[in-house]
Amino acid sequence: MAVVFAVANGNWNTGATWITGSVPTSADDVWANGFTVNMDVNATVNSLNNSARARTIATPAMTANNAPSPYVAAASNEAGNLAFNAFNRVYTTNTGWFANVTSAWLSMDFGSGSSIVIDGYTIYASNVQSFNPQNWTFEGSNNNSTWTTLHTVTLGAAIGANSSYSSGNIGNTTGYRYYRANITINFAGKKP
Repeated sequence: MAVVFAVANGNWNTGATWITGSVPTSADDVWANGFTVNMDVNATVNSLNNSARARTIATPAMTANNAPSPYVAAASNEAGNLAFNAFNRVYTTNTGWFANVTSAWLSMDFGSGSSIVIDGYTIYASNVQSFNPQNWTFEGSNNNSTWTTLHTVTLGAAIGANSSYSSGNIGNTTGYRYYRANITINFAGKKP
């Protein structure tokens, strides 16, 4: 299941209408998000909400690993695309972060004195399924060394190409300065 929301007025069957750049599928929870979406095809989705998306996005649109301040994106490995690209709010091919190692983590530091409660998250995937996460934990920390597992995902296969994974509510009520996705394996054990 993924959360897909409109980012512009447009037709249902046009990728540019949607945050993912792809037309929603039957597994998606869809939010009109205050935009007018013309139904130019018959559509089947998991749920359809004619209102604004319920969640706010905790991270800003990052332009560098440390911009805007005080946010800092980091990763255990950056092979070509830096960590901030995972938070740049560009949902098109080859604009995200990738590590090119067997396991890796990606984190966000919300800044000194910050305590942010995150109760759900979405991962937007690559157009190549073999690069996409399959197993991971979503974790929080206040010292960037001791991590609390907030959510564990073990999928039968990686997130599909040009698709996304949305956790729904993970039940977290504790504020943390740092959050990370700790990827242990991607599709067929290939590198994330």
